[in-house]
Amino acid sequence: MSTVRTPTRPCHASTEYDSWVPMKYRLVCGLVWVLTAAGCVFERAVENAVVPAEASAVPATNPQRFAQAYERLQREEYEPALTMFTDLATTYPQLLDYHLYYLGIIQARHDDAKAKPMFTRLLAEYPESVMSGEASLELGKILAHEGDYDAAISFLDRAAGAARTSTRYGGRLALAEVAEQRGDFSQAYRELMEVRRHGRGASAREARKSILRLRQRYRQLEPAGSELFDEVKLLLDERDYAAAALALERLQRESPTGIDPAAITRLEAETLLGRGRLEEGLAALWKVADDYPRTRAAPAALFRLASLLWNRDRDAAAMRAFEELRSRYPSDERVPDATYAIARIHDSAGREEEAIDAYAEVIRRFPRHDLTTESKWRIGWIHYRAARWDEATVAFADLAENNTGKRHEEGMYWRARAHENAGRTVRARGLYQQIVEPMKENPYAAYYSAWADARLRALGRRKRIAVPFASDGSQAIAPPATTEPVAPPTLPVFHVERWRELRAAGIDKLARLELAAVASQAPDDPAATRFLIDAYRSVDDFRQARAVANSSAVAAGLSARERRELLYPLGFWDEVTREAKTRRVDPIWVVSLMRQESMFDPTAISPVGARGLMQLMPATAERMAGEIGRNVRDEAELFEPELNVTLGTAYLRSLTDRFGKDTLTALAAYNGGENAAERWQRQFGMLARDEFVESITYRETRDYVKRVAGNYHVYRELYGARER
Repeated sequence: MSTVRTPTRPCHASTEYDSWVPMKYRLVCGLVWVLTAAGCVFERAVENAVVPAEASAVPATNPQRFAQAYERLQREEYEPALTMFTDLATTYPQLLDYHLYYLGIIQARHDDAKAKPMFTRLLAEYPESVMSGEASLELGKILAHEGDYDAAISFLDRAAGAARTSTRYGGRLALAEVAEQRGDFSQAYRELMEVRRHGRGASAREARKSILRLRQRYRQLEPAGSELFDEVKLLLDERDYAAAALALERLQRESPTGIDPAAITRLEAETLLGRGRLEEGLAALWKVADDYPRTRAAPAALFRLASLLWNRDRDAAAMRAFEELRSRYPSDERVPDATYAIARIHDSAGREEEAIDAYAEVIRRFPRHDLTTESKWRIGWIHYRAARWDEATVAFADLAENNTGKRHEEGMYWRARAHENAGRTVRARGLYQQIVEPMKENPYAAYYSAWADARLRALGRRKRIAVPFASDGSQAIAPPATTEPVAPPTLPVFHVERWRELRAAGIDKLARLELAAVASQAPDDPAATRFLIDAYRSVDDFRQARAVANSSAVAAGLSARERRELLYPLGFWDEVTREAKTRRVDPIWVVSLMRQESMFDPTAISPVGARGLMQLMPATAERMAGEIGRNVRDEAELFEPELNVTLGTAYLRSLTDRFGKDTLTALAAYNGGENAAERWQRQFGMLARDEFVESITYRETRDYVKRVAGNYHVYRELYGARER
């Protein structure tokens, strides 16, 4: 490890700090420096000192001591954390900006006067620190509490411009509070609405709570006219359907000019649907279509109506609505989807001729639409199910020869299957061999490669086909050799050194922040690119490692195998192997699922609220936590890798048990829902496993199962060692 800088410069040494910190706070900073030198700032309550539970006969290293203090803070054990960070501040200068920040956070709980010097010193000595945005936010709030609004705004503005989302919106919330305290409630309201519209999670909820309080205090802020219309839409986005209903009643009562009544009725439909009043919601959608046929809302309402009916297996009513859309609005952009849906309804009802005609119409009328290739596939599948092998091979050949990517692989495989079923084993064997070679990097292609390989092995043996994705997890996995990242001198030493210390402490979340700062200042040269790739991989940030590799103009010297390992990393492998062993799950299935769900991003959140590495819905996580005896205090904890992997692996195991150790059906349940998977199992469970997957009625879930299973095949090919 290279020599790290010991912070000994006085407060006035930073010209960047001079440019934005008010003069009197530079004076305060100087006073803090003097007090620090005198040993007066960091209070050592020796009589209350807590000996860390992790202490042992072997003295802990500085990174280990920092990790212990950080863990105490995360567990809200503030007194021991205060003692430990106080000691670290005088003995571990390499992370002094972090010590100051956490000391300030702890002190701010009870005593702003003690917290203020910590944040002030951090900003004075370490303006480049990744914690400077957070420190600016905390110091700004302290100054606002003291009534020094001008100084507070200077710090809060910086926080509001920070890169981290939580800091940015935290700064806006604090600026809104300052504006309100100064009597500028209109400005406060604008700030809060900005956070409400664009923030997420706790920030958005806090903004809305403050908005409601301001509206009660200042009635002129109550939305009216077009603002009330926007308020209803916002409440629907927030899924507060009861509040949306109240706002909608007021909107309908006031009937503001300039707002399309069809749009208001459409809001009424969505509000009713959100409140679980399905039939009334459907009626409102019909009302939009019938009463306002010349508006843009009408075809959208018809399509929404038809889709809702179809998703609830009310196929006859859905068919009428889709046909109504096609009849009334033949040029509407939704007509291809409606035509395809009509074909699917005929298909599921066994009306093969009508289904083929509707699929053919999609192909003929909309040759450039995404559903054209899907319709070609569906025609081939109808012939395949009916054992019309010649017709199936023609349809699948057309699909394979006129497409690339997943449709090509799909057409090739099922063309081969049709030939095999027709007894044309030589032709089938040739097609299977084309699919198997070379090794696939695309998970969709890898899925069909695995099946083709399994069928090649069985051809001529008259043996039952072994499912290529069946495993008890006994295959030995050989993780890639780790490469110690070497930082070239062109990179910012300040952040590289902190990354090293935080990685040694095992706090990857903080180490990633330092790497982001390094990347923002890194030149585009091979040495810097290689360092960033290896460094991001060392802290399980594979998303950023790939981003660096993809965006860099240089090759960084990656071999073909290293590129594959970057595409298919053994992310969070320690957590995965531990939990997989506990739950008796193949760890390769866990990383295969994780790759598809989040691409190893612990902060990932889906539009419907699934969180973390394994994209757990809060309700599912709560259920699994109860079953295995874990406590989830807040939904934000689902972004923690250890907890997310623990609950996600337990959930995968429960689904595997529920569906008779059939991993493919378990994957379908993970994505499409347990009830849907049970229905597919009842309808198609007797089919061969490759045919079962193709029969899954949700296109998204069907593709999801193929991608996760394809990931599994690539992982086993890439990392599988010889069986021991």
